[in-house]
Amino acid sequence: WSGDVLALYAIVGLAAALIVRLRLPRLWLFVLGLAAIVTSALPIPYPPPFVDASAMQSHVAAASAIYSNGTYLEIVRFRVAEAWPTLAISLWSVPRTLGLFLLGAMLWNAGAFARAQRARLVFGSAVILALGLSVVALSDVLRGVSLAVALGVGEIAISLGGAGLLVAALDAPLARGARRALAPIGRMTLTSYLAQSVVLGFVFYGYGAGAFERVGHARGVALSLALFTVQLGLARVWLARFLLGPMEWLWRALSLGVRLPLRRPRT
Repeated sequence: WSGDVLALYAIVGLAAALIVRLRLPRLWLFVLGLAAIVTSALPIPYPPPFVDASAMQSHVAAASAIYSNGTYLEIVRFRVAEAWPTLAISLWSVPRTLGLFLLGAMLWNAGAFARAQRARLVFGSAVILALGLSVVALSDVLRGVSLAVALGVGEIAISLGGAGLLVAALDAPLARGARRALAPIGRMTLTSYLAQSVVLGFVFYGYGAGAFERVGHARGVALSLALFTVQLGLARVWLARFLLGPMEWLWRALSLGVRLPLRRPRT
């Protein structure tokens, strides 16, 4: 899907990686991240993705028809045509996403998620989570810029608190079992994600089963879980014989410019 958030993450992540590689002091990362997030709340005149509401409705109708019934080449041509609206919609998210990436890098570099800090992490995350929920609850009485700031602060606090509690829970016995079960597919995320796109393209698009807009929430969840379960098994089988997933291997080889071993050595 052309509006997939991972496209935004890939582009912004490249900029964040370049900034992190500068090895700036943690305070600088914090200031830059906070400044980027504040910038996202400013009334910046981003270019509109569509001229007006009717143009957007026409685009949605065309997308439904082409994705449901179009051939592969017709869908590709439509994707090229909608590249600009998709980019324009994503632009407003760039400063906030970059700021969150930098704040995450700052927290990681500060050792906030280190095992030795688990007790503090649990307490601090719970406090931050409660703060975020409180701020969002108060947003009903706010308007304008105050509402935007409150929602932004509340959402970030909820995310930080939830993430901190999740990281702290990873050492629990049940969590360790889940980590072992998920580890193979975690090492093949790029391959698995691209494989999902290929498989589900044949399920939903016109060049396959054409089920676009014809699958409800329950069946959609069931389909997702079934595909993910199959991929869990395939990842375990693959990594028993190979060191990396095929796309992970190709990506690293191209990035490093060297031919890397793929098959596990026989013992």
